[in-house]
Amino acid sequence: MNPRVPELLSRLLDLAARTLERPSGDARRVALAETLVEQVFEGAGWATDTPPRLINDFTLMLAKLLRLIEREGPLGDREIIVRAETVARALLPFVQADASRAMALAARPSNGNERRRA
Repeated sequence: MNPRVPELLSRLLDLAARTLERPSGDARRVALAETLVEQVFEGAGWATDTPPRLINDFTLMLAKLLRLIEREGPLGDREIIVRAETVARALLPFVQADASRAMALAARPSNGNERRRA
């Protein structure tokens, strides 16, 4: 597992908590969502020795939905926002479980046999 996975998932979950509580449409938060989507897509390609992949399709979908919600902002199309929030809330427990697994793996001492590819 890439050592950046737990931190990336933590940042995504932090954005999810803030966005799902109250989307702002603020340019800084939209930029943060854009950056996180790019980083999550990059992270999905990181090599892993430990199945299952901790950055997977659920993670990618959540990141894209958060970006959509923030782009729409509080004054955007209400139907789009409600649908995106509903699906994001359904995906959230899966990404939280993956983040917990990533943190548990990161806390384990390395045995030195893991491949180090980014």
